[in-house]
Amino acid sequence: MPLKSDGLSPKDFTSDDITYQVGIAPIRIDVMARIDGVLFSETWERREEGLMAGVKTCFISRDDLKIRQHEAGPVLWNIRGS
Repeated sequence: MPLKSDGLSPKDFTSDDITYQVGIAPIRIDVMARIDGVLFSETWERREEGLMAGVKTCFISRDDLKIRQHEAGPVLWNIRGS
């Protein structure tokens, strides 16, 4: 698993300033503990669930991500199926 091989634990993701990248663009997953302008409580209500490496995982909704992409500029990009 990438987390173990990179020396990370779940506790590392309690810090607001971590971004963990898996893969290489354009096939890359960015795990971000915080996104400027995003309130956790609001986006959690609209979260989408899926599987990542066979583990049930929650993701920011496509609609919320599009909104944040527009607000953040080039920081968030390449949303497929837009």
